[in-house]
Amino acid sequence: MNNCMNKLKINKMKKHKGFRFIAMIFIAATIIALLALVVMLLWNWLIPSIFIAGPAITYWQALGLMVLSKILFGGLKPPQHPYAQAKKEMWQKKFREKWDGMDPKKKNKIKDQFSSKFHKKEAEEDNNTDKTE
Repeated sequence: MNNCMNKLKINKMKKHKGFRFIAMIFIAATIIALLALVVMLLWNWLIPSIFIAGPAITYWQALGLMVLSKILFGGLKPPQHPYAQAKKEMWQKKFREKWDGMDPKKKNKIKDQFSSKFHKKEAEEDNNTDKTE
């Protein structure tokens, strides 16, 4: 009896999960549409009055302007999940502890390997630019 009740609860949770997903998509689309409307209204209110004969824009141009500003100023990377940030900090802490526990000879060896690797690339780039000029 108890096992049957658990299965019913799981089925209800799965149904609610699908509904939540659809609701989140709808909410996100609504927010984006409202932001585009706000951009359009602000542009059409400010730009023509600031600049002589400033162009008014349509709703779709405002949406495109939002996307363009996101690409230029925000990048295309998705926002990081808080768990990902905590995982990154944990990795950095482990690396720092390992680095601090290392003997100086080994540290210098690793530093030399990295510097020779990067200086080698820089030297090759300098040689390539000299040849093309």
